[in-house]
Amino acid sequence: YPVTIDVGGLVGEIGTNGSVERCYSRATVESTMDNVGGLVGIAYGNITNCFALASVKAAFDVGGQVGVTRGSCVVSYSYAASKVINTTDENTGGLIGDNGATENNCFWIDLFSDDNATAPDETNDFDADIKIVSDVTGATKDFTVAALTGSNAPTTMSAFALS
Repeated sequence: YPVTIDVGGLVGEIGTNGSVERCYSRATVESTMDNVGGLVGIAYGNITNCFALASVKAAFDVGGQVGVTRGSCVVSYSYAASKVINTTDENTGGLIGDNGATENNCFWIDLFSDDNATAPDETNDFDADIKIVSDVTGATKDFTVAALTGSNAPTTMSAFALS
């Protein structure tokens, strides 16, 4: 039977002592339920130096990279450029659908929305809005030269080398 909850393009669930590092997903992930992400469905453990270029569709808790983060999960140096469709419009995010984690130097590229909303939708008109998750509260700012220079510059952004 098909799995409908905790579904990811690479991993369904990362446990508290688990981690996912230096990987990516180019999956198509669909579910009629929740906790669905382009890379990970639900994460209690850490995600570091990963990216997702996925197509993700589910009912709620849908994220371009991770559907849900909880507990001591830290998402670091990661990004998503995924098409995200939430059929109920509950808990949708370009990077994380329902966030209970700490984020560090992460961003998402919104290639699929028709406006400057914080989560891509299914209109597919390729605006390429880029958002940086700029602090541990999950606040975002536009990806601009000013956002990357001077006192605004990230101090430790990696190049995502997968070798």
